[in-house]
Amino acid sequence: MAKKLQDKLSFDAHLLDVYLTGLQSEVEAKLRRVARFREQMRKIDAAGGQTDRPARQRAARALVEQIKEMLSTNLMVRETLEELLKAAEAVRDDLRREVRAGRRAAPTRSHPAARAGDAEGRMK
Repeated sequence: MAKKLQDKLSFDAHLLDVYLTGLQSEVEAKLRRVARFREQMRKIDAAGGQTDRPARQRAARALVEQIKEMLSTNLMVRETLEELLKAAEAVRDDLRREVRAGRRAAPTRSHPAARAGDAEGRMK
């Protein structure tokens, strides 16, 4: 039973790591998009409103598209966070089960097997 609990804990911890890696990737992508967004804003401001209106309009359209992309990416981040939460809860639950199983399996100090184990451990 303890091996089964340990295997489940190991699996859930690995799954948690996978979701964290995915979340990190999404956040890094979002940061890159924010940098592109700022660059588009600079293009709009660069002409001071007097020259190259078509370029400024293209930059404004690009901003709108980037925001739409960021909104869709935000949904992906939310989904990843929800999966991450489930995986973290599974790890927490696995650890609780492991502790409960350990309490049931561990002999008490007053139990003769526990005293014999202590003596053997000191002799080695």
